[in-house]
Amino acid sequence: MSVNLLINRSNLLDRTNNSIYEYKFINGTYQIKEGDTMCISSASIPYSIFNITSAYGNNTFSLSWVFGLVQQNFDIIIPNGFYSVDTLNQYLELFMIQNGMYLIDNNASNVFYVKFLYNPTYYTVMMTFYEIPLSLPSGWTQPPNFIGYATQPNKSPAITILNNAFQNFIGFSAGTYGGTGNLAINGNLTPQGATVNTLIIRCSIVNNPVSAISDVLDSFNIDVPFGTNIIYSPSFEKWVKLYPGRYSSMVVSIVDQDYNVIKFLNTCKTKGDWLIVGVHTDMFMELCRGGYKNDYEKTVE
Repeated sequence: MSVNLLINRSNLLDRTNNSIYEYKFINGTYQIKEGDTMCISSASIPYSIFNITSAYGNNTFSLSWVFGLVQQNFDIIIPNGFYSVDTLNQYLELFMIQNGMYLIDNNASNVFYVKFLYNPTYYTVMMTFYEIPLSLPSGWTQPPNFIGYATQPNKSPAITILNNAFQNFIGFSAGTYGGTGNLAINGNLTPQGATVNTLIIRCSIVNNPVSAISDVLDSFNIDVPFGTNIIYSPSFEKWVKLYPGRYSSMVVSIVDQDYNVIKFLNTCKTKGDWLIVGVHTDMFMELCRGGYKNDYEKTVE
């Protein structure tokens, strides 16, 4: 005999992170026998995990601008979100517009004096710095909030990478870069664009003897763009033993490759969003991340 279980968002145990579910067995208890096993048959999970957040400690760096004889430092706090190098540079440009660190050329285009770029040739992020002019170039426009010109030649903005996890994202070790003339600097670390690269499924009734964490049911990589569904369809069944006993409930959680709790933004209210977990106790369990069906339990011949 096989049993199908369906868990949807009504079973969500942790409504802060949307990654822990509790299934309460019908009639109060369920008997797991010696030798019963479980596996994931397939999964479809919305990729709604930010890669820069205050919780990760990777959302701050500093920008310096020289005007006159004064160097002014600005602490930049990146709003929680999912960023590529391009969108991070867009946020840097927005910050510079708000603080008057740009000019407008004769084509009405904003001109910035520091940029983040991705360098695919060297698999790095590159910072580019440009010399701050001593006066307004001919035909250009100065914005009303312009911060000021340099009074000495060969001065450019500077970026300070703090001793925090932003180093891993941007691929630069802690230190100050730029500040002198026109420069293009490649990062000295391999950038890690995503903080979460692997999803690990844990289950409170799983007894996995080959894992250091004995409740690991399965794991799979994230290989799709942010905002799409993470699809997992294993080519073979990876059955894992269960602890025998009588249970009133079981807890299923999703953690990252370092066993850290994951915060999912999407509570999966659309009917196409599913995490499907196969179980053989002879049991088969489906975990619906916010599906539209009601919980059910039924016997399959």
